Amino acid sequence: MRGEVCIGTASLLSFIATLLLMFAHIGSTNHNAIARGIGLITVNVSSLAAGLVAATGDQSPGFYSNTPQDPLGQHRGVRRVYQWGFYGYCGFIDRASGAGVCTAEGNSSFGYPFNPKGAIIADAPANYTTLLDLLIQQPTPFGMIDRNKSTSVAGFAFIFIGSLSTALAFLTGLIRNSYTFSAALVLSIFGAFTTLIGAAIWTALIGAMKPEGNIIVATNTKIGITTAYGTALWLIWTAWVAMLLSIAPYFLTCYTYLRRRSGY
Repeated sequence: MRGEVCIGTASLLSFIATLLLMFAHIGSTNHNAIARGIGLITVNVSSLAAGLVAATGDQSPGFYSNTPQDPLGQHRGVRRVYQWGFYGYCGFIDRASGAGVCTAEGNSSFGYPFNPKGAIIADAPANYTTLLDLLIQQPTPFGMIDRNKSTSVAGFAFIFIGSLSTALAFLTGLIRNSYTFSAALVLSIFGAFTTLIGAAIWTALIGAMKPEGNIIVATNTKIGITTAYGTALWLIWTAWVAMLLSIAPYFLTCYTYLRRRSGY
């Protein structure tokens, strides 16, 4: 009876972790109510135009796009809020209503690299690109394009491997014998380990972006860029906790079934 309770508990925890990771993966793939509410990081640039005006002394007409369906990356105007997921990013005129577009809706990418500076400059009208490149400077983490790309892809790779391992642990644990329970135990440990690394990488990456908002571009005027941790990151961390908790019942299940095979 103890083995049945343990495997039931382990399977439930693995299922919860798998479900949470699935939701984390669909974040920012489109602008519907569910996907737009789940992202790894939100970058708000609604005050960037004011920062640009303060830094240069020139007005910035046409800086923002007011057409929700304008394609991204074609210098049609900066979006006020950007949100990144694993397979693309979204640009919103108004995030609450979903007025915006996402790259994954037309051209998704496996492990889409995080490049906020590049996304903003690619949307900005051509006459603003040079000014923005100078304003968002390379020494700040926000402006380190190559580092942000490589770090985000590495974090995704670990989380993707962890997601697969967790799903396989759940499925393997449904087959009731000592060999499959042992496999589920190994997969749950491996999944928890790789997910921990990936979540830590993304948490550190997003945390490094936050000081960008404190950069002063003129007297009493900040740059106008703020970042925030997204819901997807908390889903990943919660999934990791569920994975970690599943290891003990998987181990007890293996121990119980091995004792039964040995006749003890």
